Amino acid sequence: MFIIVEGMHDVGKTTFVNSLLKLNNSLQTFDKFEGKRIVSTPEMTERNRYFDEDLTKVKNDAISSFALGANCAISWFAERISRYDLNIVFDRLHLSEFAYSLAIRNHNYLGAIHKFNTIDARLAKTNTKLIYLTNNINVISERAKDRNKNKHFNDETNEQLLFNLDKAYKLSGLQKIKLETNKPADELVADIMDWI
Repeated sequence: MFIIVEGMHDVGKTTFVNSLLKLNNSLQTFDKFEGKRIVSTPEMTERNRYFDEDLTKVKNDAISSFALGANCAISWFAERISRYDLNIVFDRLHLSEFAYSLAIRNHNYLGAIHKFNTIDARLAKTNTKLIYLTNNINVISERAKDRNKNKHFNDETNEQLLFNLDKAYKLSGLQKIKLETNKPADELVADIMDWI
């Protein structure tokens, strides 16, 4: 199973993922943007050691291909790791790529939506669940100020990002749920454990 946790910067994705890992020790994370894989159990099995070797190759291909704008990298990655009996949590994936490519990198809309739709359709063929975290734009902006991120994201950019993420969420054909991050992450995770 794949779980994609999406949402704007400073909405609480990492805190949510960490809570999810605490409550479900069968999950492992793959952070495409940071290039990190965090194993949620203290020891790795023999199978997971081989998985690590494959994942390093797959991860590098997926990251470099995604950076070059290829549509097949993420679906190839999903097909590759679906051979293993693993539950993977992605901290951001194609919704963020869509939203940030338009609002920050000024990519072409038609290219961005085509890439999004292609990846979403391929992921929909796997056992993938989408968790979209959101909150009031003012709350997110205050969190960004507290973390000194406002120099990178002004109010207009934040509004555009939220608009793009909301649009991508509505368009996604994945099994999905939208959560407001207005209560502690542990409570949010507990509320959706049956859905997962």
